[in-house]
Amino acid sequence: MTICVDSGQLRIALESLQHAKEAVVALVGEYAGTGEYRLAQVAVGIAQRIDEEKGAIEGLASGKNNSPKTDYQTSSKPRDPFPTQSKDLPFFYAEGDRLVMRGPSRNGTYYEQRLPKSHFDLITGKLELLQKRNTVVRNQDLLNRAEMPVHEPGIILKLLARKGVLVTIQKGVYSFANTENVKLSAQTVWDGLRRS
Repeated sequence: MTICVDSGQLRIALESLQHAKEAVVALVGEYAGTGEYRLAQVAVGIAQRIDEEKGAIEGLASGKNNSPKTDYQTSSKPRDPFPTQSKDLPFFYAEGDRLVMRGPSRNGTYYEQRLPKSHFDLITGKLELLQKRNTVVRNQDLLNRAEMPVHEPGIILKLLARKGVLVTIQKGVYSFANTENVKLSAQTVWDGLRRS
């Protein structure tokens, strides 16, 4: 049996989800601005789930999800619980005591970079000192090749900017959001990461 799909209805559903996502993203900024980082993290998770649903509806509209087995049904191959499509990346999560950034690769797939929690803590300690001086943060301010690979501070700064602890001024340059204690805020971000 063939079911006729009304693309107008799907478009309306996509627009509604987009409006919902915009409202939730606005809440992220409000919560972060008032120091409610746990609520900001919950809102980020909701926005990510809205994106996943939008992707499913777009697949339905294009006819890619019209086979009897859909993404929502079980299959013999386990489904990756974290985003893998370029449009949803970078995505940050914790794997034991390691921070993982999943980023988009040039060939349309993704790559993952891992760094230990000790490096995360080292950078947040440096950020605490910079915050006391009330200065902007640059990637190069945090680099010390003896401590960690040169790409790791940038990963940590991107995560903290995404979670509202830092504000991106331009690529590689950040300012502090309205947080009284950046190290405590960063720890809250770590505690709120999804786990693998």
